Amino acid sequence: EIDFKEEDAVYHWMLTNYRQGKNVFDELLRYRVPFSQKELLRIYREHQPSIALSDGAMEVLEYLKKEGHAIGLITDGRSSIQRNKMEALGLGKYVEPELVLVSEETGFSKPSLESYWYVMQQYPGASYVYVGTCCGTAFASSVAFTVSYLCMSEPSRFAASL
Repeated sequence: EIDFKEEDAVYHWMLTNYRQGKNVFDELLRYRVPFSQKELLRIYREHQPSIALSDGAMEVLEYLKKEGHAIGLITDGRSSIQRNKMEALGLGKYVEPELVLVSEETGFSKPSLESYWYVMQQYPGASYVYVGTCCGTAFASSVAFTVSYLCMSEPSRFAASL
């Protein structure tokens, strides 16, 4: 049984169902929530997330921007969801607008190489560093190019070395 008044409990219940491969919205509908599946999807896609960058991540971005590096973002998912996350994280002041590549908009998902080729065509001859939180994807994508990769599972450790 879920206590729908406890936001954390609902979140963890939904995450558990998702990790078990279940359709979370179908599972919610079993509890007779007062929404249709279409409404649940709209709420999910349009909500403004309450999220923050990991410790040290902002310092890394500020340093790179100050040093004149172009910063791009390659992300998978629906455009509305990913762009709401970007806004919530305040990434707009760091990321070059033409280098925001969302899979729903480009038609290419990671680790597809097309998005990386696009970035490299915008900045030919530059040095590239792929920074990601999903180390397997970062490595798989970077080995096809002469691209360094950095897994940011702990950005505070990287920021401390700047």
